[in-house]
Amino acid sequence: LHLVPILLRAEARGLHLEGRAFTLDVERVRLRLTPGTLVGRGLALSELRLDAPYVQLKEPMPATASAPPLRSAEIGVPLVHALEVRDGRVTWESQGARRLELSGVSAGGALGAAGLEVDIASGRLLAQPIEGVHARLRVGRSLQVHLDDLVIRSPGLRIEGAGVATPAAGGWATEARTSAEIDLARWGPARAVAGAGVLRLSGTVTSRGGAGLRAGARITGHAVKIAQ
Repeated sequence: LHLVPILLRAEARGLHLEGRAFTLDVERVRLRLTPGTLVGRGLALSELRLDAPYVQLKEPMPATASAPPLRSAEIGVPLVHALEVRDGRVTWESQGARRLELSGVSAGGALGAAGLEVDIASGRLLAQPIEGVHARLRVGRSLQVHLDDLVIRSPGLRIEGAGVATPAAGGWATEARTSAEIDLARWGPARAVAGAGVLRLSGTVTSRGGAGLRAGARITGHAVKIAQ
């Protein structure tokens, strides 16, 4: 840990954080506080840089009846005027299996109203390869996430979406709209049934904390053929 008090700057290597549903390891962290932080205006950073962060997401323990509901106002994240992430990695495990792996994660922008741009070079979702991800999002101080734009590319598959997620008791409350275009001749799962043509899907996804997901979709197609 290296501190420069007069500049309100700090640098650390080998940072490790662990929460109920995640662990975070960062090769190097560099940050600088805003002067207003010292006079009680709330935690805010003028600069935050993360080199080679590794986030491991996991399913949290089920909420118990005795646990008080989680209110977003009790969480809070600091305002970050200039955020930079380089060469990040994200994994998600559920029921003992790795469901998601992302590598080459980079981000730039701000945590706050100005918004953040995120790019992901490659990865795998449920054993299917991901060729790239681009997202624009805004994260509020109460951890409400506004996803303004999302594009996911995979061989034979393109997904677009936008929505809002807010912390709630038992999980997240989400409202999102999505669309997808699937080339049945190129998309891995469809090749098992010798499909051809293009399917287009559009719809919405909503959830209310731990109450599960609700989805609605409209499906259209062009020259779709599926062999028996």
